[in-house]
Amino acid sequence: MAAGAHDIIMEQGSTFNRTFTLKDDDEVVIDISGYRADMQIRNDKEAVTTILVCSTAGSYLTIPVGTDGVIELSVPASVTSTLDFDIGVYDLETSTSAGVVVRLLEGNCTLSKEVTRQ
Repeated sequence: MAAGAHDIIMEQGSTFNRTFTLKDDDEVVIDISGYRADMQIRNDKEAVTTILVCSTAGSYLTIPVGTDGVIELSVPASVTSTLDFDIGVYDLETSTSAGVVVRLLEGNCTLSKEVTRQ
C-alpha cells in the first residue's frame, strides 16, 4: 500500500488537532492494537534535523482504542507558537511489535503564521 498524499496547514499559536482512521482497500477499519505511530516534520526530505517530532511513544500522538483504527494528533498551542518555518514536509508511519513499518501519509506542512500574540 503506497502512502497517501495529503498536505496540511498548521496554524502557529493554535492547538493543532487531526484524527486519522486507518482502513484497508475495502474501507474496513484496521485494528491497530499494539501499534506505534510516528510523525516527523522537516524542512525537506534530506534534512537531518527535525522541526517537530510526534510519537505515541511520547508526544502528541495517541491511539485511543486500537480496534477503531484511529490515530489522534494533538499539538498544543504552546508548541505551535514556537514553530518558525514556512513550508516543510512530513510523513506518518505505523509500526507493529514485529517491526513491520508502514508509511501511511506524506505531504507538505505549511505553517500559517500567527499575527495575534499573547
